[in-house]
Amino acid sequence: MKLVIVVSILALSNYAHAARFDISTEIGKIRHHELTTELAPSWQGSAWFTLKNPDLNGVSPNCPKDFSEYTLTFSASDKNLLSMLLSAKMAGKTVTVTFDDTFKINTKCKLQYFTID
Repeated sequence: MKLVIVVSILALSNYAHAARFDISTEIGKIRHHELTTELAPSWQGSAWFTLKNPDLNGVSPNCPKDFSEYTLTFSASDKNLLSMLLSAKMAGKTVTVTFDDTFKINTKCKLQYFTID
């Protein structure tokens, strides 16, 4: 019985720290790592982008920054998302990014949803 209570408390404490963020932002830098890159092997097949001028509304996601900007990752094989990112950046559009700062790839927060506003 004690074990069940301890496991339940541990499970709930991890869940309590999870946070979903819906942030309106511009697209900053975009990087696509080739599948066979030797310069950054841990990033093979991954891509990321930075949030430029994000509207954080007083929140502070537990995500690392690159170039002083929050960075979100996604699979480099997601060509639809890459096209949407490039289109939004070239058009100067504001987007909404959704992520949970407990889901990460190589220490960077993983994008869950992407919306062109």
